[in-house]
Amino acid sequence: MNIRTQFFGLAVVAVLTVASISASAQQWDTTSGPPATVTCLATNGKGHVFAGTANSKVYRTTDKGVTWLPFDQGIEDGGPNFYIISDVRTGANNDLYACVTGRGLFRSTNDGESWVNLSLPTVLRSSARVSVSTKILQSGVARLFVGVDGGTNQLEMFMSDDNGGTWTEIPKSNLPSAVSSIFATFQSPNSDLIFTLVSYNKGLYRSSNLGQSWTRIDSDPNSGESDDNFNVMTSDANGTLWLGRNSLPTSIHSKNACIMKSINDGTSWEYMVNGWNNNNIINNRVTGIAFSTQNEIFATTEKSGTFYSSNAGESWAAWNTGVQFGDGSAADVVVTKDDDVFLAPLGEYVYKYNRNPSSVNDVFNVAFQMPSTSPNPASDVVHIGFGTDKSTDVRVDVVDLAGSPVLAPFYSPAEAGRSQVSLDVSGMAPGVYIWRVTAGTQSITQRFVVTH
Repeated sequence: MNIRTQFFGLAVVAVLTVASISASAQQWDTTSGPPATVTCLATNGKGHVFAGTANSKVYRTTDKGVTWLPFDQGIEDGGPNFYIISDVRTGANNDLYACVTGRGLFRSTNDGESWVNLSLPTVLRSSARVSVSTKILQSGVARLFVGVDGGTNQLEMFMSDDNGGTWTEIPKSNLPSAVSSIFATFQSPNSDLIFTLVSYNKGLYRSSNLGQSWTRIDSDPNSGESDDNFNVMTSDANGTLWLGRNSLPTSIHSKNACIMKSINDGTSWEYMVNGWNNNNIINNRVTGIAFSTQNEIFATTEKSGTFYSSNAGESWAAWNTGVQFGDGSAADVVVTKDDDVFLAPLGEYVYKYNRNPSSVNDVFNVAFQMPSTSPNPASDVVHIGFGTDKSTDVRVDVVDLAGSPVLAPFYSPAEAGRSQVSLDVSGMAPGVYIWRVTAGTQSITQRFVVTH
């Protein structure tokens, strides 16, 4: 399906209307992409933000979300299948590491523009999910601790002390034989302790000898926590460890998915649950934890949205205003060196935290003029009309009522005044659809019907 476009400038003759909620009234503002399902977020020392997706691409923004550029050189193999980028991490010298399901661990040394497979010493199953923890050593190189989860018959861990040039297998030794998953790996910023987050009902393990032996550090037989599973572990600038815990109706501590912290490398944990209320949703999971330099913490969940703390986790509040669809459930959250916060809601574009409404308005406030759609219903071509109060770059998307993309996104400059985009809808199934035109963080939408 092709998108045909024709833009033309006209005098503005109608009253301008801003097509989104005032920035001062919402916590999140949408950015301009990426046009794919975002699975993870990362940032580097330059303040650039990277979004891994389910279609083999890593998207990058260098302008705080105004534009997103896709890169897949080295990841895409020319075959018919897309690959899921399950995680992206930053290492030494702003190198990036991407975990690609079924393909392995990839490194980029040029800001994500191309990628090289680091050739883990194993033959990966097509469904094998890879996780990585990065730690910059005193020598200036990155230590990589990798987990491979290809099902019960392929559970492996590897470590590299030279940015992924060579690998050493980390033994599972005394991990329970019933372990069926490796959700994540983690390295302490304070010591040589390593951690692995394994399987439902099997818990969190720590090793002080590179896997020669493992100790479970989450089990408390009297707490109802023995069935915990953990998917996210990270640390803040002070070396405090933070852990995302699944929701458990049997727990005496918290029946909700919540955040835990440890100030002693995991020897003991504190539940940070004041204000953390997600309605006892079963099998809810924490999907991301990120920290600003202002004592703030942002945490995302799979089923109940984003939570925010302004006092290092002592209290929390739901933080979803401005996210357009659903309950704000998200795949990840990241904070840049400049304290810009980016959120990846499930099935939507990435959002940016509206920390400073006045500056957001100065940069992104484009006023849209009356939208039009004709013919409506349409069977062959539909013409989208809109106006802007200034020249700007726009993005045009067509989605179904579930928010899933139907046509490839189209980018173009638009002059101040009235513009028109013509869409070929002859190949679309009959139904109701939504077109959306986005400029910066402002957007305008209308529904239309396709009939044949």
